[in-house]
Amino acid sequence: MLTPEPPPQTHRRETLLHIILPVLGGGLLILIAVVIALVLQRRVQVQILADVLTTLLILCPLLICLFPLYLIFVVLAVGMGKIHGGTAPRLESLRNFTQSLRERVSRWMNAINKNLINVLAKLEPYLQKLDIFEKHSSRGKEHDQ
Repeated sequence: MLTPEPPPQTHRRETLLHIILPVLGGGLLILIAVVIALVLQRRVQVQILADVLTTLLILCPLLICLFPLYLIFVVLAVGMGKIHGGTAPRLESLRNFTQSLRERVSRWMNAINKNLINVLAKLEPYLQKLDIFEKHSSRGKEHDQ
């Protein structure tokens, strides 16, 4: 269903209030600022005027435009806090599991090392007898080089 068009008088009044007057007000503000800058000869006064105009013409519209983005970031931060609160117990249990697993593996490796040292200690006399097959002559060393 189509909405009825407003009468021409209402349209002109809304156009005047919402488009033309803000543009004329902004233009008038800039014109006054230029006149003040031309009249004032001191640098400090011009700097104050420049700061005020920067605030009004750049920072205020920037704040208005970026406010929805700021709200999105706030919502995301709150959501991350809730997610963290929900995952913290699971991550803690995972940390405890990996720590117990590390301790078991460490005990197993210590037992394996101890048994291996015992076996090598028992085999030591036999390993010394196998050294007779090694070449110890100087002639073999020269040949290897």
